[in-house]
Amino acid sequence: MKEGPSLKLGMRRWLFTPPASRWCLLLPIGWMCVLQFLSGIPNPLHFEEIGVRDTLMSDLSHAVHDFDPDFQNFMHLPLFGMLGWLWAWALQHWRLSKGLYLRWLLGIVLGYGALNELTQAFVPRRFPGLEDLSFNWIGSSLAIVLFLGLKRRMV
Repeated sequence: MKEGPSLKLGMRRWLFTPPASRWCLLLPIGWMCVLQFLSGIPNPLHFEEIGVRDTLMSDLSHAVHDFDPDFQNFMHLPLFGMLGWLWAWALQHWRLSKGLYLRWLLGIVLGYGALNELTQAFVPRRFPGLEDLSFNWIGSSLAIVLFLGLKRRMV
């Protein structure tokens, strides 16, 4: 089945058109807040050690941490991929030169991936790790490459 012109135009309009307002920053910054919230949830062992059970935070901690560690590592890819995609889209608003756009984009996304990992050193029973940092950076980078590649083909 051949792709119709309206589908391609719709995708171009919604995914790749530079945002008209600076308010577009609310999406990537909001997503960073969600990621930071998830990263700031202590391990369930912390709640057991302090004798807190059946509270919203302890239940949330179990919901976030009671997965296979490999699955948790894998989830860094789409979560930080979404971050890379949102920043790639939002930074188009300023119509920067290609080099400056890429420097800002990679600086924000990769820098936040490192900062997010480092802040876990201050969360009870959470630890920063190079493996998680790698997944943060890989997920972000893949999404940016995908965004730029699709934009080049569609625009």
